[in-house]
Amino acid sequence: MHCELLVPALFPTREPAREALGAQRLPALELLLARGRATQAQKQAPERWLLEAFGGDDSGEDAPLAAGALSVLAEGGEPGEDLWLRADPVHLRLGREAPALIPSDAFEVSREEAEALCEALNVHFAGEPTFYPLAPGRWCARLTEEVLAAAESPLELAGQAIDQRLSAEPAARRWHALLTEIQMVLHPHPVNVERERRGAPALNSLWLWGAGHAPREAAGPWRSVSADEPLAPGPDAVPLPVGTVIETRGRSTLPLGRVAWRHGAVVRPLAVDGSGFAGRLPVRASAHWTLAVETAAGAPLAGAAPELNVVAVPDSAPVVTVAQPGVDTIAPLSLKQPLVIDARDDHGIARVELVSRRVSRLGLTSPPQTDTLPLPAGNSGRLVLQWTLDLNGRGYLPGDTAFYRVRAWDNAPGGQMGETREYRLRLPSNAELREALREAARVQASSSTSFR
Repeated sequence: MHCELLVPALFPTREPAREALGAQRLPALELLLARGRATQAQKQAPERWLLEAFGGDDSGEDAPLAAGALSVLAEGGEPGEDLWLRADPVHLRLGREAPALIPSDAFEVSREEAEALCEALNVHFAGEPTFYPLAPGRWCARLTEEVLAAAESPLELAGQAIDQRLSAEPAARRWHALLTEIQMVLHPHPVNVERERRGAPALNSLWLWGAGHAPREAAGPWRSVSADEPLAPGPDAVPLPVGTVIETRGRSTLPLGRVAWRHGAVVRPLAVDGSGFAGRLPVRASAHWTLAVETAAGAPLAGAAPELNVVAVPDSAPVVTVAQPGVDTIAPLSLKQPLVIDARDDHGIARVELVSRRVSRLGLTSPPQTDTLPLPAGNSGRLVLQWTLDLNGRGYLPGDTAFYRVRAWDNAPGGQMGETREYRLRLPSNAELREALREAARVQASSSTSFR
C-alpha cells in the first residue's frame, strides 16, 4: 500500500526548537522515515502543497489558496459565489521592534469565547464583513468586495514580526485600517479582559489570509484522504473501518430546530444549540447518509443537503503466532520456557497477553493466570516479542502440564482480538527426572575419565 503523509513543521528549522529536541530519539518516526524514499524539493508551505496536489481552478505558482471558502465547504456550509477568507484569532505579543504573531494553536480558545467575539465584530461592522466562528480557533469572514489579504497561515508566521508581512501597496491601505478597527473592537471586550485576568493570551487581533472563491473543481491522485480537518461531505465514497466515529458539527445563519443524518428509515439525530449543531455518527455498515436540517420554524434549510457516502471496511483481527518453540514440547528442568511471539495488524498492536493454566497429572485444573507483555514505544504494524513463561512458584509438580496461548488486540476503532491455539508444555515425570539425573551423572563421569 502506498501512503503519503503531509506533516507540517516535522523538522524544526529554528535553533531554539532544535536545541529543545536535542538528542531525543523518536523510534516510530525513525522507522517510518527509514522505510520511505528521500527526494529534494524547494521549501513550501503546506497550503501551497495542498493547492498544487489537488489542482484547483488555478494552482499556478502565484495562485492563493482559497482557505476561507474551502473551510466553509469542509464544515458542511455552502460558500456559493461569495468571496471568503480565513480570519483566525491570534495574539499579538509586543516585541522590541514590532509585534510578534502567536497563532491560536499555541493556546486554548473556547467555543463561547469565539462566538462572543464574532458577535461583537458583526454588530460593529454590520455585515461588512460578516464573521463566522467555524471552530474556536478557525474563523471565516464573508466579504462584499475584493481584498488584498495575506497568503501565509498564522501557523506559518508563528513568532514572526507581522509588520513586514503586511503589504505596502496602496490597495492594501483600506485593509490595514480594517485590521486596526478589528483590534480596537477586540482589545476591550470582556472576553479578553477575563483572559488577561487569568493569565491567558488575549485574542487581540485576527490574521486575515486565504481570500478567494470556492474552486469549481478539485481532484487528487489518491483513493482516500484522511486529515485532522473536518471530514468533507460529498457523494464520493469514503472508506472507513467499522467502529469509526464521525464527529459532525456545523452552523447555520438561521436558528435551527432539528438536524439528523438519515439513511432510508435510519435516523441519527444531532444535538442542536441555537444555530449550531454537533453529534457523532458511528460507522457500523456501508450507507449513503444525507444531512437533514430544519429551521426552528420547521422548514427545510434551503440548498442541497450534504451527503456522506460511507463504505464500511471490515477490520480483520490481529495475526499472532508463537514462533518459538511453536510446538507442544517438554518444559526445561529450570521450568523457565523462552518464547518468541510474532503479532501483526495493519492498525498496529495495542495489547498482548499470555494466558496459562495448570493441569495436574490427575486432571485437576487450576485457575488461569494472565500476564500482560510490555510493548515497545511507537510499535508499528508488526511486533516480535521475547518472553519467558516462568512456572516456578505456581504449584507445578512432576508430570503436570502447562497450557498456554497468546492473544493480541489491535488499535482499530472496534478493537479486535486475535489469539494462538493453546500449546502444551509438559513437565517431566519423576521417572524422567531420575533418568535425566542418571544421564547427567554418566556424562560427568565420562568427562572426568577423559581428563585423567
